[in-house]
Amino acid sequence: MSETVQFERRPPLGIVWIDNPPANALSASVRRGLARVLPEAETDSGIDRIVIACRGRSFVSGADIKEFGTPSDAPKVAEIIERVAAVSKPTFCFMHGYALGGGLELALACDWRAAEANCRLGLPEVNLGLIPGAGGTQRLPRLVGVEDALELLVTGVQIGAERAEEIGLVDDVAANGIDAYLNRLAQAPTPDKRAGKPGAREMTANEQEAITRWRERVAREMPGCDAPVACIDAVDFACRHLLCEGLSEETRLFLKLHRSPQSKALIYQFFARQKARKAQLYTRPRPDWIAVALRELPPLPHQTEIGMLESLGFSKAPGSILGEWVDANASSTGRETGRPSSDPGTDEAGIVARISLALARAGAALIEEGKAESPEVLDLAAVDHHGFPRQLGGPFHQARLLDEAGKPQDAHRERQIETVAGTRTGINDAQ
Repeated sequence: MSETVQFERRPPLGIVWIDNPPANALSASVRRGLARVLPEAETDSGIDRIVIACRGRSFVSGADIKEFGTPSDAPKVAEIIERVAAVSKPTFCFMHGYALGGGLELALACDWRAAEANCRLGLPEVNLGLIPGAGGTQRLPRLVGVEDALELLVTGVQIGAERAEEIGLVDDVAANGIDAYLNRLAQAPTPDKRAGKPGAREMTANEQEAITRWRERVAREMPGCDAPVACIDAVDFACRHLLCEGLSEETRLFLKLHRSPQSKALIYQFFARQKARKAQLYTRPRPDWIAVALRELPPLPHQTEIGMLESLGFSKAPGSILGEWVDANASSTGRETGRPSSDPGTDEAGIVARISLALARAGAALIEEGKAESPEVLDLAAVDHHGFPRQLGGPFHQARLLDEAGKPQDAHRERQIETVAGTRTGINDAQ
């Protein structure tokens, strides 16, 4: 088996090649390889600058999500990126294809960054309920400023190389590819190592205003989502503390999110979407499913509970489960919205559980009748078309969590869990 990291001497350049197809993820073998070749490049007297680049279709596209939570003796992603940041010689990074997540954090640890014109760059960790955990929340605002950093971190948006150059994320847009870039770099005078790392600094009024604006935007547009809030918290911390302190705080926030139900739900959504795409299964609105589920739900207890569900991210738009529930209560005799209910599950967790179990039970019937493909596809439909919060994963995902917890609040719910969490619906395989 070929090495996933190779060192090429091309004096005065030392080129560290990452070759881990298809996406050059920062897997354990890549991290071990970087730990092996960096000392060689650093101590080679014929080398005065180090370039990190990738073979294949793309630069590093992030950490290997399949390794999340898997024990390994390899350096952690954050550890190997800090090793890159500590290299004594000037470091350069050439990006092509995609530079995402841990890949962009690797680039941020280098002194200079170049990208092909068609390269896409981003930090999409927020889509998995996480924040960047290897320096992204600390180095990015120091490099491009708070406003542009928050745009990338909170939304997970990808930007092109030209935009990256405009905001200072990229130093050079290399129009003619890596060979031309390496030749040009080899002929240039020996660059100085960028002096020092940014230290503590006071926030400017504009930066404080940007953080306040983003907090308001997240509360308005992303209710109930923890990761976007943590991104803002991390950037706020970066503006007030030394880099080393910020890296520790970033790690604390990352680990807290990584253990959270929201992150597990969003990672479940990620794999469910991948599985559906490979099977060429596409989500569509299922009003028949919603109608059946509504028959099992009690009257909404109070207007405050409706507001609570909206604060968790449930949409009240037409066709959504909450919107249809409100309409059904308002139009039914003796079931107007706001009337108290005798249902004991009217706390936040209880109402989410009842919505999820009603949907999962109705969905299980559709699957058994051959009218729906799988729990994963229905979970995706609930999120895509019926206003179920992404950060909760979907009704089948929630039902599985209740099953694993083994603590139903009443006998009725216990029977529901047994119905929807069994192997006949494949719920136990929907990882």
